[in-house]
Amino acid sequence: MLAELPASPGPATAAGPARRASLLSPGARYILLRLCFVPIGALAVATLSFFFVNLIPSDPVRAFLGSLATKAQIVAEQHKLGLDQSVWDRYIRYMSGLFHGSLGNSYYGGQAVIDAIGQRIVSSAELIIPAFILAYLIGVTLGGIGAYFKGRPADRVAGAAVALAQSIPDYIVGLLGVFILFYELHLLPAPTGQLSLIIIPPQSVTNASFIDSLIAGNGPAITDSLQHLIMPVLALGIANSVVFARITRVAMVKSLASAHIEFARARGLREWQVVRQAFKVSRIPVITYSATVIASLIGGDAIVEQVFNWQGVGQWAVAGMLRSDLPVVQGFVLLSGVITLVAYLLADLIIFRVDPRIRRPQGKEGSR
Repeated sequence: MLAELPASPGPATAAGPARRASLLSPGARYILLRLCFVPIGALAVATLSFFFVNLIPSDPVRAFLGSLATKAQIVAEQHKLGLDQSVWDRYIRYMSGLFHGSLGNSYYGGQAVIDAIGQRIVSSAELIIPAFILAYLIGVTLGGIGAYFKGRPADRVAGAAVALAQSIPDYIVGLLGVFILFYELHLLPAPTGQLSLIIIPPQSVTNASFIDSLIAGNGPAITDSLQHLIMPVLALGIANSVVFARITRVAMVKSLASAHIEFARARGLREWQVVRQAFKVSRIPVITYSATVIASLIGGDAIVEQVFNWQGVGQWAVAGMLRSDLPVVQGFVLLSGVITLVAYLLADLIIFRVDPRIRRPQGKEGSR
């Protein structure tokens, strides 16, 4: 009787989809989805940057030729640059060049935009990377002090420092630093770029004087270029520490008041161990907002480079904006957007690594 019953199809048929679903772990799916978002986001940034730049009222040809140019010269130059075409035709041409690895050529000198970025990107990174580290250290320290001493004088002092840093733009911090440290105290060299005029520059490899000096082993150039780095890095780091300070304070106040930290104190842990544990619990929002700080650093770097004559991507972009050099502006906006997207991707991957709740498969807790 039992032999005549048909075999149950449930487990056999369910095994196929389950096996296929398990080909990718939750972690692999998480990473894959975020990697797929980067090219999509880059395409959106390229599209938005093109239309924002090209729809802003400007006359790049007249800016290029000058006010004495004749109408025939203006028409001929517009035709040469393709500016007499419709916006949609120019967009198709721009995207076609982008897929072939071209960002167009500058209206001034005809240099390829991607080559210009390659020549200057390391110089800008030489400022942005240490400024990010400094902003993190200052912000986390002030935020942690404010959270631990909440409502006490130390909290008010830290809050006043954060408010002061937020109220002064980064380039003003740089100018104040030049006035105090160069003009008044003579501790740092004049803001003449990446090297003093009396220093023989090293052979150019990356166009970043400090790195090139290290490669060449040029002691005087290393010392001088390091001194030139101090003020722009301080300006960017202090101004951008505000985000880290505010997020750290909010997160650590909540963490220090949690049952988890009360249990840690009840176990008899030393106070520095309790604080370290509270920071570990509150580090997720700090990591999340790191990408926002990087985006802010890119924007602030453009102005600070102009103040200190740094000759990086930011100063090059500012010059392009002032001259209505549309390919240069488009290239800078696209570069900034892609760097920001990559920064958010790295933040997501770091959070995935340090937060076990993301790595846990959905529904696992409910099945227990």
